[in-house]
Amino acid sequence: YEYRLFQLLPALRAVDPDEAERLLKANREVAGMLEKYPQGAEQLNSPRGGRPGGGTMMVGSGPGPRGDGGPGMDRAGMERLQKIMADAEAHPQDALANVATLSSAESKVQALQGIARVTWKKNPSVAKSALKQMLEILPRLEPQEQVLPVRVAAQTYLEMGEAAEARKAIEKGLESAAKLYKQDTDADDPNKALKAYWPSAGAYVGLLRAAAEMSPDWALEQLKEVPDDDLRALAQIGMASALLGQPAGPVTMVSQKKDGVNMIQ
Repeated sequence: YEYRLFQLLPALRAVDPDEAERLLKANREVAGMLEKYPQGAEQLNSPRGGRPGGGTMMVGSGPGPRGDGGPGMDRAGMERLQKIMADAEAHPQDALANVATLSSAESKVQALQGIARVTWKKNPSVAKSALKQMLEILPRLEPQEQVLPVRVAAQTYLEMGEAAEARKAIEKGLESAAKLYKQDTDADDPNKALKAYWPSAGAYVGLLRAAAEMSPDWALEQLKEVPDDDLRALAQIGMASALLGQPAGPVTMVSQKKDGVNMIQ
């Protein structure tokens, strides 16, 4: 309800300002979000919050994920990462060995993910080794940085016919989602963004959507572990959409805490 209200209130203000004001007084969380994003969901999904072709973009005043593997990587590290990615198809074993020369966990995860995606058809043994290493490194990343690589790992395992390993990857991702939920519900510094935009919501929806595509019955078992009725409902919608063949669409996650607002797309 809050999510839909956040979407519709900017339009309602234009046609019935009194009713819009009444709803804002009754829904303080929505009012707080609209103070920061007066245009509602349209503003959250604007180009400022994302970039064409997908990916992740941080917008806001608070600290985002650790940057030592991304924007903060030095030139030499960037060149090593690019070389490894370029070598992955022609020299997969060398590329895999050279991952150890990268200094940050983020860059190692990025390289291993790329190697797995390039090699899974022609050299599945290298792909499996890359995925195994990547999943071992993931706990060194922030929880919200773990979810997307886990989904890539699950997808790659599934494409290789390794359904059991794909399920293990999803289960690992659900552990990260649970950590994100603890951050979102931290009693001392809770996430004041609408729940539909919480990082834990995005994690649960994405992971359980992927689980539903693998095995609907198994996904329903995993759904029981979601610790929140609203997040469980959002995940169910995502699962149903996947089973109906509907595309996932863009994901926006917002963390509104004491140190500011961060948005991830």
